[in-house]
Amino acid sequence: MQLIKEIKKLRKTELINYSILIIILIYSTIFGLWFSGLSSGVINTIESIIIPNGYFNASLSSSNPCLEISFSINNEVFYDLTELNINLSLDVKYFEKITNNETLKTVFIRNENIGVIPALQLYENIIKGEENDFKLDSLVDFENNANMSRFIRYFLRVEISGRFFYNSIPFKLNIKEIDLYIL
Repeated sequence: MQLIKEIKKLRKTELINYSILIIILIYSTIFGLWFSGLSSGVINTIESIIIPNGYFNASLSSSNPCLEISFSINNEVFYDLTELNINLSLDVKYFEKITNNETLKTVFIRNENIGVIPALQLYENIIKGEENDFKLDSLVDFENNANMSRFIRYFLRVEISGRFFYNSIPFKLNIKEIDLYIL
């Protein structure tokens, strides 16, 4: 009699264990699918960042410098993209008149705080550089020392950072030396 009670008890325990195992497997599968969807959305969003997005205008005269560059970000995730910042700088590589040495100068630096891009939204804008975003001493050096008969190259450096999924998944994208001559 005691043996039969023990066997019934073991069967109940075995049934409970199988039930818990099935619940764990179901929730693990749901979580895995959710996480893979979130991961692919984050990757697609990062891949969809286009800078410059067709429009780029720069005037590097020290008397009235300006820079305008368009960009677009397509948030392909079901969650808001938050704390989005774009750090942008423009470098000029040129040959000096007298020494004929190649020189690289950073002439523009700007931090653009975008803030929030809602879920599944395309965000397009133009970053407009103002006079205080330019390094005027570097611009004056460029104007005074550049050998204009030699090739001058412009490089854009971009750092984009933000957070996904209720500020819990940070990302940072560094793009160094986008050659604007190629674009």
